[in-house]
Amino acid sequence: MLKRIIGPIGYGKTYTMESMIAQDLQKCKRVFYIVPEQHTVTAERSVLSLTGEPTRFLEIINFSRLPNLVFRELGGLSVQYIDKVGKRLLLASVLEEIKEHLHLYQNASLKPDFIEMLQTLNDEFLTKQVTPKTLLTIGDNSPSVVFSDKLKDLAMILATYSHKLESEFSDTTGDLYRLAETLKVNSFFEQTCIYLDGFYSYTAPEYALIRELLNQAEKVVMTFELPKDEIPDESSPFFTLYRTMDTVTELARKADVPVEDVTPAFSMEVHPSLRFITENLSTGQIYDKDGSAIHLFASIDRYAEVKEVARRIVSLVQEGARYRDIRVFMRNPADYQGILEPVFNMYQIPCSFQTQRSPLSHPLSHFLFSSLDMIFHTPALYAFQNLIKSGYTGIDAVSSFEIESYAMTWRISGSAYFSPFTMHPRGYFDIFEERDAAFLERVNSTRAQLMDPIEACKIAIKGKTVKETAIAVWQYIEDTGLFDLLMEEAESYKQQGNYTLAGELLTLWNAWIAALDQMVLVLGEAVIQDRFIEYLRLALSGITFCKLPSSLDEVEVGEIGFIRSEHPDHLFLLGVNEGIFPAISVQGGIFTPKERITLSEAGLDMEQGEFQDGDEWFKLYCALSAPKKTITLSYVTIDSSHNKLGDGVAYPSVFVDRICSAFPFLVTEQPNPDESIPLVPAEVMSLYRHPALSPESKQRIADEIIASKQEAYIHELSLFSALSTINDASCHIVDTSRFRDGIALTQARYDAYTKCPYSYYAKYLLGASEERKSDFGFTDVGNYLHRILEVFMTSLPASGKSFEAWTKEEIKKKLHTMADDYLNSLHIGDRMSARFKHLLTRLEKSLFLLITQLQEEFSVGQFVPVKFEMEIKDEQPPYTIQLEDGTEVRFFGKIDRVDLFTDQNGEAFIRIADYKSSVKTFSMHDIYYGFNIQLLVYLFAIWEKGFHFEDQTLPIVPAGVMYIPATREAVFTDHALSREEEMKESKKKDQRDGLFLKDET
Repeated sequence: MLKRIIGPIGYGKTYTMESMIAQDLQKCKRVFYIVPEQHTVTAERSVLSLTGEPTRFLEIINFSRLPNLVFRELGGLSVQYIDKVGKRLLLASVLEEIKEHLHLYQNASLKPDFIEMLQTLNDEFLTKQVTPKTLLTIGDNSPSVVFSDKLKDLAMILATYSHKLESEFSDTTGDLYRLAETLKVNSFFEQTCIYLDGFYSYTAPEYALIRELLNQAEKVVMTFELPKDEIPDESSPFFTLYRTMDTVTELARKADVPVEDVTPAFSMEVHPSLRFITENLSTGQIYDKDGSAIHLFASIDRYAEVKEVARRIVSLVQEGARYRDIRVFMRNPADYQGILEPVFNMYQIPCSFQTQRSPLSHPLSHFLFSSLDMIFHTPALYAFQNLIKSGYTGIDAVSSFEIESYAMTWRISGSAYFSPFTMHPRGYFDIFEERDAAFLERVNSTRAQLMDPIEACKIAIKGKTVKETAIAVWQYIEDTGLFDLLMEEAESYKQQGNYTLAGELLTLWNAWIAALDQMVLVLGEAVIQDRFIEYLRLALSGITFCKLPSSLDEVEVGEIGFIRSEHPDHLFLLGVNEGIFPAISVQGGIFTPKERITLSEAGLDMEQGEFQDGDEWFKLYCALSAPKKTITLSYVTIDSSHNKLGDGVAYPSVFVDRICSAFPFLVTEQPNPDESIPLVPAEVMSLYRHPALSPESKQRIADEIIASKQEAYIHELSLFSALSTINDASCHIVDTSRFRDGIALTQARYDAYTKCPYSYYAKYLLGASEERKSDFGFTDVGNYLHRILEVFMTSLPASGKSFEAWTKEEIKKKLHTMADDYLNSLHIGDRMSARFKHLLTRLEKSLFLLITQLQEEFSVGQFVPVKFEMEIKDEQPPYTIQLEDGTEVRFFGKIDRVDLFTDQNGEAFIRIADYKSSVKTFSMHDIYYGFNIQLLVYLFAIWEKGFHFEDQTLPIVPAGVMYIPATREAVFTDHALSREEEMKESKKKDQRDGLFLKDET
């Protein structure tokens, strides 16, 4: 017998069914209660409340587990099971295998979106019992070449896929068909009672199984969410449900099984206005009584909307409601990510945000895919950076920063990662200080820890099958200690009371293991190393997971399509805007709307756009029917993300119009955004920076932060906002207590502070630095020139000859030898590009010209170079000044060259020289405003403290300071120059520039 329990939501259908179950159990009848998987726990709890104790005669189960239960008794479990992930891989491998025979889909094998559409289409064809042969027939008769090719491609793809699936594997769909066939020769369900609840429709294999259940069971009881005495048309929200009931009834008629309708024995107690809207959603009737259970409000944007919902939830709880009796739903949860949870945390509202997420977005996946990228391909810098930043390398933050900085400095790629690093940590320097050697040693230790497992795996996978490759990848995961790191992180979350994140880590781990298992199952003996990562990414793209509830008393938040069967007291429905809910009817997938009409005209039962519209109305019906006490709908007035016109204006949807017409008394509330609970959470700054917020909402957040008088948040806000209401006193950058021992400045630090105090603070107090590249830029050119000049000039005394006695050939040979020594000291090997070599050749020529000029200069002048690269710190005391508050400022630095001249009276004159790799002009205007005072500070330091020379301190007379161009710039003119004219113009650019002491006598 088939018993149909028919009635709207909230009319006691489930209660009636479970009461019948309790009666059957009292008679010791075997009962199978089949519900959707997400309803299993709820069903177990409610049945137990009626029976009082567990019983062995009851089995609460879903369709996917039912075949397993039967096959355990009758046999049939010795098959290779393939899950949804495996079917994605199988479909992709089929596309790859037959792509040469396809017309339109030759290059679509590893596109996740296309695979998803193919799976959806295949499921639809299975439900409608459309075969590949039917597609071929329609394709042969189609006048459109493109449409014909599409149908032929799909027929070949799905036929090959179905054959492989049926011949090599088994899945839940195949299990249901196998179970239906098994029941034709086995009476497993004889004298049993079958109950089905919570389903809106059934698939073709489920219908096949229901047919056999009707033939065997003592009775089959099913619920149908349909209004009383209504036969809906195709545009009705209930058309799909009616068609489902009609199909099941036809199966019973063909099986000669009597059909009986059961009136629900209990009706849920709800507010009359909610009952009215449930019964009259599509009738257009008007309700003129108490409608206090229905609320509607409009907000300026999503932040204001969510904040108003949070405020109302707090009020409900203060009035006695429990968080678990409140639901918050929306059509598109992604619109509220990054807004809802921070706001709810602000109001200390526990919530479970039931949104589906992909493992691909988690840092764990970034770590593994970056590792695999370096294993299967030539290691690239971006992959190495992703690996480092994933947080799962097992390396501490400092070591991670050091090796990433080193790799970025030298732009390391390729096989260089598998050999010890030898280049200087700071770039093109030839001298390794103790700190540099220690840094390089640490970096190489980190490199070995990271790259040795990768190198081992890289060797192990060469020419191997998918199964062997997966084993090698698993060995790499074990070598990195990834599982132990995950367990430590999960335990840390548990100790903090965050069991949700701990559970997510285990879910992610299981997802990766499942993906590798399915790859081995489906592609085991194939050799696809060039596409292994793509197949693995495709597998993981088919896995989603939700946040598990972390508390027994929390607000459930999620998509409206996933409303559970139990009924909350209060429900909030957010984002009831045009284009959002109802969603725009766009018939996506393989077929266009026009092609679906063509298929329908050819006799196929293909869903059209109106079915989507009906589904949207049914979701609204479910939402309105769910709560017992109140329902609150809301929409926003500004939303640029869903606005076609681009003006940012958002409008209420047709659902709002329908409800307002049914309830004429309903007034759209305009909440005051300033009504709030003055709490400021740690998440508020991320909320403040959310791109979906309007300037008005950002201003309100800032006002709340300031009103809270919590200095930490006010200070944080000041870094992101220029609001005049923030007290500048809370944002001091410099704390003078940090400089009790005085302030040490170099020229670079002084210039940074002069140009921008905040720049000085960020760079020298916070330690922030720009990304360094080993591109041999101006700084490296300057270091090279200074180094070669220093070595050359200091080596002169040891040569036994005066500077003037050196020939040009000797100078050129000496410079070439020094340049080679410099290159060898860099340890850059094959990283030396042709551009780099050419640049060094040019610099060598510039140095030769400079040294010959210096030789000529010193041969006719009386100044003698006596110090090179002299430090104003150890060799020479620094120049000091006293600030008004008593703080002492000391200037340190390094002088390129110090020249000394002693007159006949024994008076010492000092001249400071600074080599520049580009033209530098001495400007008194700059000095006046505090810029480029470096040379004068150096001169004042020697003048004030005396010149420390040859174990004595000489009083000196400042003779001057000058810039010396170390490179020769090109000469550009409007006309051609002779060689003599070119040399003359070039010498003009070589002129020294500075400030000198003039002898007025």
